[in-house]
Amino acid sequence: MISLRALGEKIVDHYQLNQAPVVVAVSTGVDSTVLINALLAATNLAENRLIIAT
Repeated sequence: MISLRALGEKIVDHYQLNQAPVVVAVSTGVDSTVLINALLAATNLAENRLIIAT
């Protein structure tokens, strides 16, 4: 099983999310909840790069 931090770091690396601020639209669904928690746990995502839209 992969940790949330490892998942978030893989997402950041794969989609090169450190290039500019990232807007993530989330709902209360499981997939959105996992995505936002993984990105928040990622240590390779620069601070103040994540914008959460509900």
